[in-house]
Amino acid sequence: MAWRSPALTYRLLGVFLIAVAATGFLLGWAQIQQDVLVVLTFHGIVDVPQQPWETTYQDLTEHLARFRRHGYSALSPDQFWDWWNGRLPPGRRFLLTFDDGLESTGRAIARLTHEEGVRPLWFIVTGLLGKPDFMTPEGLVALASQTGCRLGLHGGTHEEFPKILAAGRDLAAEVGRAKADLERLSGGPVEFFAYPYGVHDPASRQVVASSGLRVGFTVEPWSVQRTDDPFLLPRLMYLRGHEEFGDWTPPAEARSGGLTMTLAMFAVLMALRMFLKAAEIDRRPRSSPTT
Repeated sequence: MAWRSPALTYRLLGVFLIAVAATGFLLGWAQIQQDVLVVLTFHGIVDVPQQPWETTYQDLTEHLARFRRHGYSALSPDQFWDWWNGRLPPGRRFLLTFDDGLESTGRAIARLTHEEGVRPLWFIVTGLLGKPDFMTPEGLVALASQTGCRLGLHGGTHEEFPKILAAGRDLAAEVGRAKADLERLSGGPVEFFAYPYGVHDPASRQVVASSGLRVGFTVEPWSVQRTDDPFLLPRLMYLRGHEEFGDWTPPAEARSGGLTMTLAMFAVLMALRMFLKAAEIDRRPRSSPTT
């Protein structure tokens, strides 16, 4: 029965390749469906951008549309803890944030909530409220009430925290006062914080963690993982000419999943070839055994 051995070998190879392909499809699908949260941050939303961190409202909405085309949905600040604790189904999500408290940003937030249904997280520098081009305290409270955007803290002054500490100032007291001021305005607890310029060190991180805040955001080109330090969560920052959003549309996990599934399909084709080869051998005339 030696004539059957080559066909059997091809069939066994085919079965093995089918098993490899099935594993690849499952792995690839899991990669494509992997839970992803990216935090996007913008600054000035203006008609004629002049600084690298400024952009137009149209450009902003086009960025959001691009994320949506790649399967992302908006995560509101109020949903953040449900996501963090794994109470939301897996999916691709973005959390939109703005920094500083500019009037132009306030106008953009008002349009976003009305036209796009997106509720952002707005990080406020309390010491800049009422200054030229910045929201007044009364205007900030009215806008937050009308739009449902969540207010977070961006410091009392827009200074790098390590420099404040190096100058010998009481950073803990400054953060405490700014947090209390923002809570009086908002009428509720302030839980979210963003480091000015995204700059931090272990000492400033400890100040934030000890202040009653629950989350601190930096500026890093990564997605948020539930295993991250909650006081050092990354955000993707918009800077014209240094755009990081493209790395996440689609996310790296989806690109890896697509490659994995392509290789799995190749394994299926190879398995088919093995089965066809076995069938071809079966169709060959059988030689009579010699006696």
